[in-house]
Amino acid sequence: TALRTQLEQSSVVQIVPQGSVSAAMQRMRVPNETPVSVQLARDVAQREGAKAVIAADAAPLGGGYLITERLIDATSGD
Repeated sequence: TALRTQLEQSSVVQIVPQGSVSAAMQRMRVPNETPVSVQLARDVAQREGAKAVIAADAAPLGGGYLITERLIDATSGD
């Protein structure tokens, strides 16, 4: 996605690779096909040393969609 591409180019943000996420889920004994909720993302982020997660929502709006992203502190959930 465009957001991911922009974040990957950032000198401030580091994206946790999918392989690391999958490995953390395996260590947590969470099946790989489990949908990643905000809480699960926070748990994985804490295990992998990430400070925050990005949660996104999409809602129909007219003939398109409204996409919103939230930056959530991995520890506090704020």
